[in-house]
Amino acid sequence: MSQRLILPIDDCQLNAGYKSVAYRREWGYGHYGGDFIEVSKYRVLRGMGNGRVVACGMDGATPAQKMGNSTVIVFDDVELNDGRVLDLACRMFHQEKIAVKVGQEVTPATILGEYGNTGASSTGPHLHIEFDTDTQYPQYAYGIKSSGQVIKKGSKDTTIDPCKVFWLAPSQSLTAPAEWIAEGWMTREQLQLPTLHPDKPDADLAAELSRERELRQEAERELEGLRSRVKVLISELQGEIGMSGK
Repeated sequence: MSQRLILPIDDCQLNAGYKSVAYRREWGYGHYGGDFIEVSKYRVLRGMGNGRVVACGMDGATPAQKMGNSTVIVFDDVELNDGRVLDLACRMFHQEKIAVKVGQEVTPATILGEYGNTGASSTGPHLHIEFDTDTQYPQYAYGIKSSGQVIKKGSKDTTIDPCKVFWLAPSQSLTAPAEWIAEGWMTREQLQLPTLHPDKPDADLAAELSRERELRQEAERELEGLRSRVKVLISELQGEIGMSGK
């Protein structure tokens, strides 16, 4: 039975699309994946589907080298949103934290880690994610300068646009500023992901993700309340100190 992969983050913004014209113009080389961020700055990454971790760790000698903290996962029988079904290798670069290990089975709810700003080619916190149809050599990436400890230099482009792979859970969104589309950082079509149908089994996952999102937002509100209370207490304490010094 085939599976559909969802975005690893919810309120998602696409910063640079697959084989972006503007990306090549800006950096002088091709972009064989997609660059994503969470609009709310919540950087935790989830498992997208049912797969297995085949490689992960620091790609260079330090976090500032090569592709940074990277994870490679193989997903079987993936139904693309154009109707094809393929086995896919997924490579993720620039992570701040990795929360899985080699050999681990992942599900859509598995926490993979957090995206970040590691690696020599990263210019700010984001997740670079790419999909490859060559699952025999899942660590081999086309377009990189040299091999690292996790990601190896590939010689053949067997990648596929991540926006052909992903589906949206009902609680998710994918956006980009209109001016970025006009400049060629991505195409309008790359933002038009289909939503999982609510009367299919995927609805159970969607409900789980929606509830998780509500809990996260509630926790963020509570944290903000605590911060406000701390500020008030500090102000009161400073006032008491000032009064005692008179």
